[in-house]
Amino acid sequence: MNLCDHLRNTKLVAVLAHWRELSKTGLPPKREQLDPSRITVALGNVALVDYLPDGDDYRFRLIGEHVQEVFHHGLSKKRLSEIYSPSEARLIKQRWDFCRQNPALLYDRASRDSDSTPFESERIILPLRGESQAVDCLITASVYALNPQVTEARHQLRDHRPRFFDCWSLAPLDDTPV
Repeated sequence: MNLCDHLRNTKLVAVLAHWRELSKTGLPPKREQLDPSRITVALGNVALVDYLPDGDDYRFRLIGEHVQEVFHHGLSKKRLSEIYSPSEARLIKQRWDFCRQNPALLYDRASRDSDSTPFESERIILPLRGESQAVDCLITASVYALNPQVTEARHQLRDHRPRFFDCWSLAPLDDTPV
């Protein structure tokens, strides 16, 4: 099964399709190539995340309104290490580093219905190049389905099932460290 077989949400499909249109050269597209008019259906679900080599961390550059609503606090300009506990930030960073360094696509689903805060989420994370041609940015597209009584989705990493995929064939990558 390739990545397309896993995607359930049309917003994520739109982001992936636009990313693939821009990566015809065999390299991830440049950040400035992204055309918001091509993914209007998903803009509220998108975040741009910059890699900060000086601090070996990631910083949220742009956050869609759907993501902001779910987290109930401003993520823009915050570093990964400011949002999550040290152990959570380390694990997320490992996953994002793998996407950036290889480059690879990350697909992640989470669901929880065994307690008082049931939710389901689906996400893709795609590498982007900067001016230096190196992958220094990620675009994430996330869709959250919350129970109406839930006021906030607190991520529990144990709820997630991440899978990495090849950027061009969309085939699953078996030898992934995280």
